[in-house]
Amino acid sequence: MLSGLDVSAEALKKRDKLVIESARKLKIPVAIVLGGGYTAEIEETVSIHLNTIKTAIKVWKRRPQSLVTSLIQSE
Repeated sequence: MLSGLDVSAEALKKRDKLVIESARKLKIPVAIVLGGGYTAEIEETVSIHLNTIKTAIKVWKRRPQSLVTSLIQSE
């Protein structure tokens, strides 16, 4: 349970995957902003943030490149 909410670190992973994959499919840019306060232990908060970043990287690698990325690389 995180910060008094009935949400687990595993549930946050699933949420991140759903949100990032959905945004990617709809071609909506995603910005990841790190916050705090999920847990009393900083290591656990860092682990949660790291999972979000890892999920974003996995989703990025699975999807075709965006037009902007392909234009930048062709310069």
